[in-house]
Amino acid sequence: MSENKNIDELQKKIKSCIRSKDPDTCVNEAIQFVSKNGIDGIDLLELSILERINENYETAYVYALAATQCLDENEKAQSYHNAALIEVTFGDQNKAEDYFRKALELSPEYLRAHYNYANLLDNQGRTDEAKKHYEEAKSLEAKI
Repeated sequence: MSENKNIDELQKKIKSCIRSKDPDTCVNEAIQFVSKNGIDGIDLLELSILERINENYETAYVYALAATQCLDENEKAQSYHNAALIEVTFGDQNKAEDYFRKALELSPEYLRAHYNYANLLDNQGRTDEAKKHYEEAKSLEAKI
């Protein structure tokens, strides 16, 4: 992650926002802060991944969705994939599915998105759909 004194300020602002508001409102605040303070979308994506790993899911969610406004298609797909994984953790399978689909629309050869989406579908008992994504992931893996 690039060194940027504004990142510390962003982190404080978003943590404070989450304590008092819902995460979706905080996404807009993060977008505004980032655009005014020159924080890169890649930094947001990295923050999102780190926060998810550290189990700070609401913060990770805010950064992931804010990052989608600042990235190119492939990187945006990564942010939607991260948001989908967070929604799985939150238990909102509908939102998770929406984000997996967005990730795959942007990057149809995104192996991990196919695999994780297949897991979601499989857990829902949608085995035919899951099988399609497992097979796509396996095909993509063979190309590596």
